[in-house]
Amino acid sequence: MKNEQILKILKIIIPMVLIMFICDLVFSFDAITDPIADLIENAPSKKMIYFFIWLIMFVQVCFIPVPGYVVLNASLYLKIINPSLGIIGMLQSSQFWFYILIVMSAYMLGAIIAYGMGRLWGKRALEWCAGSDEDYDLWCTFIRNKGKVPYLLTILLPTFPDDMLCIITGSVKFPFWDFLWMNLVGRTIGLTAAILALGAVHNISKDGIPWSVVFTFIGLIVLMIVHHIYNKRVIKERNSK
Repeated sequence: MKNEQILKILKIIIPMVLIMFICDLVFSFDAITDPIADLIENAPSKKMIYFFIWLIMFVQVCFIPVPGYVVLNASLYLKIINPSLGIIGMLQSSQFWFYILIVMSAYMLGAIIAYGMGRLWGKRALEWCAGSDEDYDLWCTFIRNKGKVPYLLTILLPTFPDDMLCIITGSVKFPFWDFLWMNLVGRTIGLTAAILALGAVHNISKDGIPWSVVFTFIGLIVLMIVHHIYNKRVIKERNSK
């Protein structure tokens, strides 16, 4: 992959990680999360809470370029999923799998609609949703040239913009059934792994250090350093021409 392409990808990923860091930082304050967690715990019906989660995830996949990580992490902070159960305990919890089912149904419906938007309106759908001509051209080239495996890997990671990728797969006529099974398998694995990993991080944060904030901050700094390195390479290449 050329330096300029890597630089463009970093310009897409860095804002996503920045959003993750800011939300992590906000959620880490007990004065913010505890009152909301109490409201959720004492709510007369959990159906509206799960519907609200479903709606947020659905809108996030279809229209808003925000990482799903934000909602998953908020669910742990607000004890909708109890991280104190540990990895084995969460896997044995019916609440955990019900949450996975709720989020996956929102993911899949949103992904199919975004794919359909790409088939119908192509670049116009992406411009309406988010992104630029450069983003569109970059991801179109990536999906056309790199094949199905890299696309599956992007689904597994929580930092890629779901809506943009789903719209672009539709616009480049990516086979629908491949798109469907890749999203179903990839998102289920990625979602489950992300919640378990975040749950483990929340468990080690009991001593007062919000490690999820620390990790996202470190990730952001590393990405910015890498961006700086590749930016210098691209400038050097342009000047040498």
